[in-house]
Amino acid sequence: MEKVNEVSSYINNAYKTLLNDIDRAIYIMDKKYNYKIHEEENLEDEQFLFEIVEINEEINNPDANIVELAK
Repeated sequence: MEKVNEVSSYINNAYKTLLNDIDRAIYIMDKKYNYKIHEEENLEDEQFLFEIVEINEEINNPDANIVELAK
């Protein structure tokens, strides 16, 4: 039963990470680029943040051209 609770907790944490844009970005930066972002760090480049938000919105658009976005 302990293993079931452990796996359930892991799945719930993963789901919460995917739901939260910031947590998801931190996870992707860590796994894909091996770049660790710590909670005490903050990104001061607002233009960069706006670009990321715009790209995320385009990706989530059902009419998005994924091939174009990848360029």
